[in-house]
Amino acid sequence: MNDTAQKNPTGTQYLEFASAIANATCHYLQDGEIGKDELQRLIGDKTLIKSIAEKNADEFLKLVRIPEEKQILVSFFKEVFNEEINLDKIVFPKKDDFTMCLFNPKTLTIDERLKLIEKKFGVNETYKYMSPVSQKIDLTKEQKRPTTPYAFCVRDSAEPDTKHLGKSYDDAIGEKMQFMNAEEYIIFQAYYKFVKKDWADKKGWTRTSSLWSDGYLVGGRWASDDTQLKLSDGFRGNRHTDNGPRELSL
Repeated sequence: MNDTAQKNPTGTQYLEFASAIANATCHYLQDGEIGKDELQRLIGDKTLIKSIAEKNADEFLKLVRIPEEKQILVSFFKEVFNEEINLDKIVFPKKDDFTMCLFNPKTLTIDERLKLIEKKFGVNETYKYMSPVSQKIDLTKEQKRPTTPYAFCVRDSAEPDTKHLGKSYDDAIGEKMQFMNAEEYIIFQAYYKFVKKDWADKKGWTRTSSLWSDGYLVGGRWASDDTQLKLSDGFRGNRHTDNGPRELSL
């Protein structure tokens, strides 16, 4: 059987949907103050009818045109961060094996997101090397990111990128790699937990591209023993076989 044919709406469904809209429109008009002659004039205006039909179809059917990954992201931000996001015009920068796509609305601070993550997933207070995190990260040393809401894609992996394991912060910077900053990492961890029902980085640390105000790098992981999401510190030149950066595409 053709899978595409199975997923496409049937003619009956189209008619049922159109009938439901028509019935609702009738009730709306009956409750209004439109006159008989005016309504008859509108009935005869074929251009207007076509325009209304197209507008209604675009308004209502766009809900089912949203790809599943965007629907999941919309649900994620609503359920975890109580945010309404609009991804209609967002194009995910997918390439190669960068298949997990995320979004940064540029609204809440890292600290606000951490509090909501703790509440949503019932975890202990996040360990933070410095607090408040948003004020203790050296933004002058951050890699450039859009100043407006933006999408980014990463590798879908439970641990830091396999191809970059063992690389230090300095190694990644030397390669001119674009890799997760602390803000993106927090969104990623929450999304990973939301869709996978488990945390990422239970074994190794993700070396983010963010630096604390004292110059140490921001490292992230999930500590199962403490049931804590950790934003710790690390030496920029250190290497470890389980740790590494998470590259991204913008």
